[in-house]
Amino acid sequence: MRKKAMPRKKSKNSRYAGFVRPYILLTDDENWLVEQERTRQKFDKGEYLRRAVLYIAKNKIDLSEK
Repeated sequence: MRKKAMPRKKSKNSRYAGFVRPYILLTDDENWLVEQERTRQKFDKGEYLRRAVLYIAKNKIDLSEK
């Protein structure tokens, strides 16, 4: 199992130069919920998760349990 995100591509000519490729671990139940919602909204999984994370960051939503 990986411990940290994949590094940035080193080649400046690479299609993915400048992108970070993070990973997240989901349980089967969590993955099922994500798949249901992203299918309903007609997004591919990566785009759905990217938009969700950016929405949380832009709106300064605190996800920590208090």
